[in-house]
Amino acid sequence: MRDLLRRNSAVLVSAFLCYLIGAGIGLSIPMPASPLEAPALGPLDFAWNNLSVAVMLIAGFFTVGIESVMLLIGNGLMLGMALSAHLGVTPGIQIAAALLPHGAFEIPGLIFAGAVGMKSAQWCVGAVLRRPVPYVVRDCLVGSAAAGVFIAIAAPIEAYVTPVLMGVR
Repeated sequence: MRDLLRRNSAVLVSAFLCYLIGAGIGLSIPMPASPLEAPALGPLDFAWNNLSVAVMLIAGFFTVGIESVMLLIGNGLMLGMALSAHLGVTPGIQIAAALLPHGAFEIPGLIFAGAVGMKSAQWCVGAVLRRPVPYVVRDCLVGSAAAGVFIAIAAPIEAYVTPVLMGVR
């Protein structure tokens, strides 16, 4: 596992930075205040939505990571805009309750999927620099599986735990 993370540290950090850049931009956009709401969806709805995003992030492999970069920034942007709408209006503990339980799994799942999508860029750079990137296929398979597991764990938490902690169910 340590070797896998070391081999993929560049794409994992890049994916995380793309997400953070999007969140930072979203936080800087003034949004009208709105109450926290939890959509009445089941775990399969959340899983389907997030797995769909993960598949699109992974498909970024075929665009040399461009699609993954755009989607990660876009997802971070949505988080930042949601935070912007609630900061100063909603108590911080309520915002944390809305984000942390499922976000602790969902966001790493998206980061892993985005890293898989960016892996082809790493592979291309390695080829140009004549530094071959080992285990590309295996790393992509393991990263895709990790993304799926994280997202599968997040879905029931988002459906059942988050609404209770937010006090909306």
